[in-house]
Amino acid sequence: MVGVRADAAAWKILPHLVGQPAVNVKYLKSALGLGEMTALRALDSLTEREVLTETTGKSRGRVWQHRGIFDALDSYASEIRRLSGR
Repeated sequence: MVGVRADAAAWKILPHLVGQPAVNVKYLKSALGLGEMTALRALDSLTEREVLTETTGKSRGRVWQHRGIFDALDSYASEIRRLSGR
């Protein structure tokens, strides 16, 4: 990601998105041990670069998601349904 320091927390989040494509600050604090402000800055950085999208539109209880991973999962689920005849 252009403009993101090599040691930035945003880089720590990326590998976790494959298994957890929707995240919030509470998850990042628990799973990665990030502080609240560090998590928010990392989420802002990933949102600015269009890696994540904030989906709730709220000021509290916000959730960010990686749409590309959800699209891949949806496509895979459709293929499985098609192959199983459902």
